[in-house]
Amino acid sequence: MDYSWISSIQNALNTSPIFSYTIIGAKSLAMAFLLFKVMGHFLSTAENSEKPPIGGLINIIGFGLIIVGSDFIVNMIEQIFSGVEVDVKNLNNFNTMSPASRQLQLINETAESMGAMEKIAFYMSVIPSYIGAFLLVIVSLFFHLIDVAITSLYLLQRLFLIQLFKFIFPLALAFATLDKMSDMFWRWIKIYIGLFVLGIAYIAIIKFSVVIYNTIASQTDVTLESVAITTEYSKLFMSELGAIIVAFAVKIGLMSFVTREVRSYFN
Repeated sequence: MDYSWISSIQNALNTSPIFSYTIIGAKSLAMAFLLFKVMGHFLSTAENSEKPPIGGLINIIGFGLIIVGSDFIVNMIEQIFSGVEVDVKNLNNFNTMSPASRQLQLINETAESMGAMEKIAFYMSVIPSYIGAFLLVIVSLFFHLIDVAITSLYLLQRLFLIQLFKFIFPLALAFATLDKMSDMFWRWIKIYIGLFVLGIAYIAIIKFSVVIYNTIASQTDVTLESVAITTEYSKLFMSELGAIIVAFAVKIGLMSFVTREVRSYFN
């Protein structure tokens, strides 16, 4: 299974009128805040007999211009890391056809050409192999579903935060004019870039887990081409379930660790 559907969700969000209106609303709110700051600046200096300082006013106007061009800044950052989204779209998980499912397929194909009584006798003779392979397929499918669900959760969380920080950007610029929040703009830049670095880390982890899966599975010398009805259950178990469990544990552990470390570093 690939994760191209996540890119489809991202495109749907970017083209959604509601999302566009939300960004426009955030810009309007930020500009209104700066307007009040300008008015407050003039009111505070109106009664001052000395020459009013213009440094603060220029600073506010500068932030206002950045808010107007905030789309350009966001698009520039996204363009720099555009390859990350392409790689996310092309990510693939573990193989869908497994040795155990291949063994079940061989058993059923062999029985197709048999008569009724012969087929019953054949299935009775391969019951241990059939049940073992069937259970392996069910358990492996369960781990595949859990793996896809958790991986998708991490990828969707990142996607949601990217969209959220697009909305926060104009507000971060406006609030950066306050003395106690003067670092909000640079904090936004750090966190937003960190989200794309997180995407690079997720891609590396997913590809790394696939390498682990393939390496462990290859240790048993069991491939789809070499699987037979008489293939030992222990080899199928190690080739399929053992490889999935190890790769799954490594992936989830690394994703949790990397998410925490990247957010801590860029926060």
